[in-house]
Amino acid sequence: MTFEEENLWKNIDDFEFESHDEEYGFLVKLSYENNWSEQFTNDAVEEYKKFMFLATVCDQMVSPSHIIDIVWHLHLTFSESYSKFCNVLGKNIKHIPSTGKKEQKELLLVAVDYTKEKYKEYFGDKNEIIWTVKSFEQSINIESEKKKYFDLDFSKFFSLGIILCIPMFFIWRPILLKIGNPLFFYIAFAFLVVSLLVIEFFTNSMFKQLKKRISKESYYQKFTNEEMIVISERNIKSLIFYKLDKYFKNAVIDVSESNKNELKVLDEQFTSTNIIDRVIVNSLKDNNTADITEFISTLITKPLFVKLERLSELVNAKIEKTNEFVKSNLVVGGALFLFYSFIISRLVLGSMRNKPTGNLMIFVIVSTILVGVYLYNVYFKKRKNIFKNYIKENNNIIKDSYLDNVVNNENIILYAGLITLLTSNSLLEKKDSFFSNNFGSSDGCSSCSSCSSCSSCSSCGGCGGD
Repeated sequence: MTFEEENLWKNIDDFEFESHDEEYGFLVKLSYENNWSEQFTNDAVEEYKKFMFLATVCDQMVSPSHIIDIVWHLHLTFSESYSKFCNVLGKNIKHIPSTGKKEQKELLLVAVDYTKEKYKEYFGDKNEIIWTVKSFEQSINIESEKKKYFDLDFSKFFSLGIILCIPMFFIWRPILLKIGNPLFFYIAFAFLVVSLLVIEFFTNSMFKQLKKRISKESYYQKFTNEEMIVISERNIKSLIFYKLDKYFKNAVIDVSESNKNELKVLDEQFTSTNIIDRVIVNSLKDNNTADITEFISTLITKPLFVKLERLSELVNAKIEKTNEFVKSNLVVGGALFLFYSFIISRLVLGSMRNKPTGNLMIFVIVSTILVGVYLYNVYFKKRKNIFKNYIKENNNIIKDSYLDNVVNNENIILYAGLITLLTSNSLLEKKDSFFSNNFGSSDGCSSCSSCSSCSSCSSCGGCGGD
């Protein structure tokens, strides 16, 4: 770069697209409308700035990538910001839409090659993801299972299993006729144990492979702590409680003296570079005081939090469509189908031969309870916690104290101001109910003011209590 070009790039790089007091400014709108993560949005804007620099200094037409074009389109709608940006560039850069004509296509191909050449000259290696993908979803495109029958939902798989029990009856029938009681129950119990061990072994192996593949995807490691909390907890309210917890500790908010069910802002001069902090505190300021349940219900409808929830849904949906995840479901379904087809065939055969089936019915009920307990407390938790365990085991991710607690399954409660909260029975009842309904841990244990972990709370539903 020449001296003039270096100054131009510095001015472009320093350009701010939104002010700190905006709740739904350019960056939030960009990420909200396109379902982008914060880092992907920042990278896209950075590449947009580099492209506009090239458009200014080059004497031929340059061509943006699809992602950069999305940024450019939105920036054009922020007319005042775009006008200021063009003043920084020193020229008015016009956006020329494609008409699809043959001559224009040929010019675009030339422009693409020229852009690559000039980018390399001025900036070196480019961000390949921003310059090649069509969406953020493609940037986290861990391999997915393509076979259509894997798209069947649970009800269809269950119906298929019921239908397949008919031919399985005729397969099991000659075997079952040779097995008497109580040998059948010993075999059936062993069958159940082996089925669960097979599920445990294969699903553990598949989930480990999946975590390794996730670790190779760059944008999985670039999520902010706030994004990781929402993705791992699958609950936007968990993030809001984390923020409220921090504000109590830092004496930014407290319980209103006039109404113990409401929150108030203590630090009217509170500022933060974090937009989530600004939106939450400013929302409390605007409402003066706010009932905690109503406040959070309103807060989660704001674009900033809606886009975080969408991001969580996108990432978890991508994970659940991977080969390993789908195959783990097939292993579980296949193992349980073989087991239940065996004992149901015995039940049907016994009824057809007018044999007593009372003990067998009890065995079916007991085994179903055991399978349900295993699936709920082991398998489904492992499935849900894949991303959480990925965060926990990845040393490249910088974790704050709350994120560290989240991945270690520790409950978070409002710490500072707790004595004040306890002075109001009505607030305590409301807080306990609210935490129980909306902030239960992934282990099924709600936060409790009398304990810091699940094991010390007598009212917790997941601790093996009566």
